[in-house]
Amino acid sequence: MANWLAAPLWPFEIFTATKAFTNPLLASEKLNRRGLYAWRVAASHRLADRRRRKLERLVPASERAEFAANGAIVKSPLSPEEFQTMRDEVMALKAPAYEMREGDAVTRRIAVTPEVLKAAPTLARLIASPAYQGPIRYAGSFDVAPQLYIQTIFTHVVEPDGSPDPQNDLHMDTFHPTVKAWLWFDDVDEEMGPFAYVFGSHKLDPRRLAWHKRRSIVASQGGARGGSFRVSDKELHHLRLPEPHKFTVPAGTMVAGDTFGLHRRTRALRKSARVELWATSRPNPFYPFVKNWVWPLPGMEGREAILWQQFATWAHKTGLRKRKDWYFVGEVHPKDPPLHPSLQ
Repeated sequence: MANWLAAPLWPFEIFTATKAFTNPLLASEKLNRRGLYAWRVAASHRLADRRRRKLERLVPASERAEFAANGAIVKSPLSPEEFQTMRDEVMALKAPAYEMREGDAVTRRIAVTPEVLKAAPTLARLIASPAYQGPIRYAGSFDVAPQLYIQTIFTHVVEPDGSPDPQNDLHMDTFHPTVKAWLWFDDVDEEMGPFAYVFGSHKLDPRRLAWHKRRSIVASQGGARGGSFRVSDKELHHLRLPEPHKFTVPAGTMVAGDTFGLHRRTRALRKSARVELWATSRPNPFYPFVKNWVWPLPGMEGREAILWQQFATWAHKTGLRKRKDWYFVGEVHPKDPPLHPSLQ
């Protein structure tokens, strides 16, 4: 009944970031056979390309060329001395955190709020710098501040019980260009389950667009309705894409990538805990302007991340949000042992 009451809004949702095949129009097999989903993919990419041309001033030509070829920009935005100072500040932080468990891994996030930045002035200077913000805004195609978290990935927190970790599957985040960025506070080696990205998979060529159309038809028939399509090794070969590149990198390395491109967290081979500055930004892909003139509202800038976490907690308690993924675990340091309720 609630879904039908929302029927007048269904056509408008076509022009939003909604990726799930739940709206009866978005989930229509007939419309997707006629190219509705493929049109959303192609139109959002054309708009992103146009916005990026307006943002070329944010990154040097070498980084623009790197992004065009690979879909990601890799750099070290701080000197070794500055990075070590920042790392010491971050590791000393004790702040409110949320955790999510997937398989035998736990992800902890501490929202980067104005209070956190007061306690970590070197981190604040990095976040405000063009060297950090430029690649994120260019890759995401919007001149807007990303949501920021101090994120810790704990691996092998329990004995493997067969429950899947979806982050280990090669996937795209959504149907349109968007951005995530990582800056690692720890050296990342092969056994820690490094982030992996398929270079060039951000490009929308005819083969990839046809693949999206086929997948949208399958989703309309009841498969993979969430919209974050998984990609098998066979499909990767069919798309004529290379094997994922694993980022086994020294501490202080930053990667900003278009997560329409295919990526995953590889399976860790040993128990570990790595800390990273994690950024995400996902405005409406059909918004034509590089600036978001609507959000954030006055007084909310810099608090988007914590506001989202607080809303998710409230929605869980009231039953509005059925997926109970993130749990509040109190104030912790980034590397304190995980406190997720399933581990108690």
